[in-house]
Amino acid sequence: MLPSQPEAPADRTCPTIAEFYAGKTVALTGGTGFLGQGVIEKLLRCCPEIKKIILFIRHKRNVEPKDRLSSLVELPAFDNLWQLQPNFVEKLSFVSCDLEADDLGLSKEDRKTLQNEVNVFYHSAATLKFNEQLRLSFEVNVQCVRRLLKLCKGMHHLHAFVHVSTAYSHCNRYTIDEKVYDTSLDYHDLENSFRWMNDSMVEKITPDVLGNRPNTYTLTKALAEDAVCRESGNLPICIVRPSMIIPAWQEPMPGWCTNLYGPTAFFVAYGKGVLRSVIADKKIVADLIPVDLVVNGVIAAALNDIEAMVSIKHLVPIYNLTTGCHNPLYISDLVSPIKKKWYSTYPLDPLRMPSITVTCNKYLHNASIIMLQTIPAYIYDMVLAVCSKRRKMVKLNSKLNAGMSVMEYFFTNEWRWKQDNTTKLQKSLTPKDQKNFNFDARCFSWSEQIKHYVIGTRQFLVKENMNEYPKARKAVDRLRMMARCVNIVAAIGIYGYCWFVTNLCFK
Repeated sequence: MLPSQPEAPADRTCPTIAEFYAGKTVALTGGTGFLGQGVIEKLLRCCPEIKKIILFIRHKRNVEPKDRLSSLVELPAFDNLWQLQPNFVEKLSFVSCDLEADDLGLSKEDRKTLQNEVNVFYHSAATLKFNEQLRLSFEVNVQCVRRLLKLCKGMHHLHAFVHVSTAYSHCNRYTIDEKVYDTSLDYHDLENSFRWMNDSMVEKITPDVLGNRPNTYTLTKALAEDAVCRESGNLPICIVRPSMIIPAWQEPMPGWCTNLYGPTAFFVAYGKGVLRSVIADKKIVADLIPVDLVVNGVIAAALNDIEAMVSIKHLVPIYNLTTGCHNPLYISDLVSPIKKKWYSTYPLDPLRMPSITVTCNKYLHNASIIMLQTIPAYIYDMVLAVCSKRRKMVKLNSKLNAGMSVMEYFFTNEWRWKQDNTTKLQKSLTPKDQKNFNFDARCFSWSEQIKHYVIGTRQFLVKENMNEYPKARKAVDRLRMMARCVNIVAAIGIYGYCWFVTNLCFK
C-alpha cells in the first residue's frame, strides 16, 4: 500500500527564491524541450547568483551535445536574456547522456561532477507520444526515473529533486488529489515481462495492461510516480503535475512556444485551414496552463521541498498545477473567440479558409472529415503533382486524424484536481516571489491568453512574417469569398438537379 501523501507545510519563513538558488548548481533533463527552456531562462534571469546549470543532452541526428547546447541558446526563449545578461552562457554546461542506457550514458568524469556539485535536480524528460509502443514508453518514462534516482542518491549536496509528471497520470479517476494512487500494476512485474516478450507479444497485451487508461503515456507516468515514492529513499523529492502546457502568458515573452503537441496542433491546423472537424464536448472545462506558470511552480517546488522533508517524515509532496478549479476555460469559450475573433484579426497564411465543426457526434465528425478534409487533401495533392511539387496534404491529413484520435479522450472528459498543496506552496513564498514566480491560475485572463496563443503560433511555430498580417487577412477574405461562391454554385447545382428530376423525369 502506498502511504498517504503529505500536505505542504504552511506558515513558515522562506528565503527568497533568488537567495535559495544563489551559489547553487542545478541539473536538469529535458532542458532542450519546451518546459526545460523556460526553466533555464527563468533561473538565469531571475536568480542572477545561481552558480551553474548542467543540462543532460544526448546525441541527436548526428549532432553533438556541445553543438546542441550552442544552438539552444540562440533560440527565441533566450532573446531577452542576451540583452540583460550577455554572459549567461558561461553558467551553462552539459553532460553527454543516453537516458535509456543502464548507466545513463554518463562518463566517469561527468558522473563524478554531478555527484560533487549538483544541489537541485529537475527531471522533465519524457516521451510525449501518447500512443508510444509500451516497451519504449516504459523504458523512457519509468526506467529512466529509476536510474536517475539511483544517480541522485550518490549526490553529496542534493537539496531537492523535482520530478515533473502530468496531471493526467491518474486520468482513470475524475477527482484527483495531490497524492499517488495505486496503479493496480506493479512496474517490477511489467519489467520482468518485457525481458522475455517480443514486440509482437507486447503489442497484443497492451490493451489489457492499459485497462481503462487511454494510452501508454498516462500509464507509464503513473508508474513513474509509483517508482518515485518507492525508490527515492531519503532523497528530498517532490512531484509536480501540470495539465496541458500551452504557450506563455508573459514570460519569456507572450505566446512563446516551441512545439505542436496537444491543443496547439489544432490551433495551427485550424489557422491554416486544414482542420475541419474536432470531436469535443463544448460544455466541459479544457484544463490548459501557460508554460510560464508551470516554470514558476517547478522552480518554487524545489525551495519548498527542503523543509517539507524535515517537518514531515519522508513522504513525497505532490503539486497539481492546473487551472480548471480557479480559472476554468470551457471548450465553447475556447473555440468561439478563435473562430470569430482572433484568427480573423491575427490569421496565419491560409491554405484554405479556416472553418471548423466541433461536435460529440462521431457520425457527423467522420462525414465532415471525409467530405471537407480527406477528399480536398487528395485533390490538393493532385494539383501539387501536376505542378511538379512535393505532395504533402494527404500525409498531413493522416497526422491530423491520428492526433485527433489521441486527443478525443481529453476533449470529451472532465476532471477535478485538488490543489491544497499548490495553494500552500504559493502562499509560503515571500510577497515579491509570489508576484515574480506566480503560478496562481487566477493571475491571467483567458481572453488575453488566447490572443497571445494565436499570435504565438504565427511568430514561433509556423514562423511567418509578423509584418504581413494585412496580406494574410486579404488572403482569408479572398478564400472566404471563394468558399461562398462555391457554396452558391453548389446550391444552384443541387436546386437545378432537383428541378430536373421533378419536372422532367417524372412527367
